[in-house]
Amino acid sequence: MLAIHDCLAGLARKRPLFHSEADFQLALAWHLQRAHLTAQVRLEVPFEARQGNRIRVDILFQDNDGLVLLELKYTTRGLELSVGKESFRLANQGAQDVRRYDCIRDIVRLETLVNQGHCSHGYAILLSNDPGYWTAPLSHTVDAQFRLHEDDNPLYGTRHWDPEASAGTRRGRETPLPLSGRYCNRWRDYSRVSEGVAGQFRYLLHEVRAVDATTGVETT
Repeated sequence: MLAIHDCLAGLARKRPLFHSEADFQLALAWHLQRAHLTAQVRLEVPFEARQGNRIRVDILFQDNDGLVLLELKYTTRGLELSVGKESFRLANQGAQDVRRYDCIRDIVRLETLVNQGHCSHGYAILLSNDPGYWTAPLSHTVDAQFRLHEDDNPLYGTRHWDPEASAGTRRGRETPLPLSGRYCNRWRDYSRVSEGVAGQFRYLLHEVRAVDATTGVETT
């Protein structure tokens, strides 16, 4: 099995932050390839799912133990700094509600591919320096069912917007997200690049395994 936490720890020592999601994707793929010389590592691989749907995944990793698919998200709070001779200017992306939706949609996409037998398992990874993702809200929010802060309430079942969510917020993301598995939100530190709130990067990883449709229990 791919030791993904070890891989991310090794990557953090070389690349504590990234310019963009594409930069993160390429850096992780290259790190995986160098750590597993005989493995096949590819980017942006399309799969034909049922009902004519086509799903494109960020990273494909295949070795003698099987095929693993990875979906990545890199969400940032505004930050400017230099690491060595390299300058970084991260955007203050905001829109955490729709980005949380997108993170859970990644899990649903991986569940589809795993349960249809395209791969042995998958990983959905969110890397961020925005504490809004791992901090609990102070009041009810329209994206309450998409929240990713660490608590004792796992993600499971069908997740949907609060009825008060505006049409603009839901545009392009109207479809409820049905999860067949159960997922706990457990954040881990990735790197500390500077003082201040935006200087701490953390990541959230959800491992996706096949689920028995009749029992809802993960299969091994």
